Amino acid sequence: MILQKMNQKEDITEEEEDIQRQTHQAKNHLLLRMTEEKEKENIKDLIQDIQKENTIEKQKIVFHLQKKKNSVEEEKEKREKDIQEVHLDLQEHQVHQLQKKDTKEEKQRK
Repeated sequence: MILQKMNQKEDITEEEEDIQRQTHQAKNHLLLRMTEEKEKENIKDLIQDIQKENTIEKQKIVFHLQKKKNSVEEEKEKREKDIQEVHLDLQEHQVHQLQKKDTKEEKQRK
C-alpha cells in the first residue's frame, strides 16, 4: 500500500514535469512565432521606407533633370535670338552697303 502510494506520487511528479516541459515548449514556440512575426513586420517597414526613399530620390532626379532641360532650352532660345540678331545686323549692313554703292554709282553718273 505504501509502495503503491509512492508510485502514485512518482507518477504525479512525472506528469507535472511533463506538463511543465510541454508548457515551456509551448511558450518557447509562441515566443519564436511572435519574434518571427515582428521580424516580418520590421522587414515590411524597412521595404516601405526604402521605397519611400527611392521615390523621393526619383523625384529629386526628375526635378533636377527638368531644371536642366529648362536651362538648356532657355540657352537654346537665347542663341537662336542672338543668331537672328546677327542675321538682321548682317542684312542691315548689306542694305547699307548696297545703298552706299548705289549712291556712289549715281554720283559717278552725274
